[in-house]
Amino acid sequence: MGFDGRIGFFEKFPFHGAMLRPVYEQLRERLDCLYTDDFQAMIDFRPAILLLAEHHNAFFRPHLPQTLVVSTTHGLGASKNYSAESMPWFDIVCLPSQWYREYFVGRGWLPRLDFWVTGFPALDGALSVPPPPAPAPVAAARARGEPVLLFAPTYTPGLTALEVLPEQWMQALCARHETLTIAVKLHPHTAARFPEWQALYQRLAAAQPRVVLLEDCDSNVYDLLPHADILLTDVSSVAFNFLAFDRPVVFVDNPRRQDSPRNEPDGLAWQWRDMGERVTSQEELERAVDRALASPENLSPRRQEYRRRRFGELADGGAAARIAGALLDLVEPGAQQQPYVSVLRNALRSLSAADQRNRQLQAALQAPASGSYNVQFSYKP
Repeated sequence: MGFDGRIGFFEKFPFHGAMLRPVYEQLRERLDCLYTDDFQAMIDFRPAILLLAEHHNAFFRPHLPQTLVVSTTHGLGASKNYSAESMPWFDIVCLPSQWYREYFVGRGWLPRLDFWVTGFPALDGALSVPPPPAPAPVAAARARGEPVLLFAPTYTPGLTALEVLPEQWMQALCARHETLTIAVKLHPHTAARFPEWQALYQRLAAAQPRVVLLEDCDSNVYDLLPHADILLTDVSSVAFNFLAFDRPVVFVDNPRRQDSPRNEPDGLAWQWRDMGERVTSQEELERAVDRALASPENLSPRRQEYRRRRFGELADGGAAARIAGALLDLVEPGAQQQPYVSVLRNALRSLSAADQRNRQLQAALQAPASGSYNVQFSYKP
């Protein structure tokens, strides 16, 4: 017996659509699916399986104790301590490669039930032939055979390149390389949490004809990757996905990173820093871009090694189909899948019962005392 065919897709933030919608489109005609950003609507739907792209901070668990929670992940490997925090909230976590599974197990970062090695669905479009179209100015530059630099920083204070690069860095690069187009894609949280950065780059882009600011911060940054010749970033997980294209990366190191609670010094964003050049100033950035444009093959062997770890054999644009297939196997298991599905269902029931007992215990411990105790102990040796 499989899981009920009700599948929920909860879009906590609009940019999560890049991870969730490709899977939803595979299943919407075959199963009873709800795609929503409405928490109460999802609770009322009572899905048998719930897909998320980010941890749910226990919002859903008390309301949907029998629901299997599956994560597609989104910023995997960005070294901001999220992986260690989020794993216990999920029953199943989808990973981009077998290497990641071994890495997570080795660090003790485990979901409640299992990992699925599927690839990363948000990258499916970028890996397709042809890829999604680029914004018009970027497409025009590519058509002319001119280079494109994609600037895609994170938003986290103490880690973001936005705090390091001076205002004139784009003007200086465009003056140094007259055919260079710079595409700026800020993190989706930047506009809402740090509108001053959004406003600054709107002003800078308006003053430079070869600078393109992607105004929709929630748009899929991964669709831009096949159109970029160089990636400029910081600790954003975009760098890991750019490995699919074996092109130069320039990292901006924020000198304030040790002060950030989100800094993960032994995380992959720092372990794999040698796949690109590291800069802390405009002068270093200019020289790094010079080298990347002149010799893009530099560091390619290192990038290819990390590409193998990141993707294995799954950089094929088929991640969403693999996740959808795994979900269908849970709902309509064949003879081979039935034992696995039975184990999942039994384990989920046991975990749900344990969760219920824990909530009851916590409620009892937090309740005010209903009486007083006057117990005397005596000890006589």
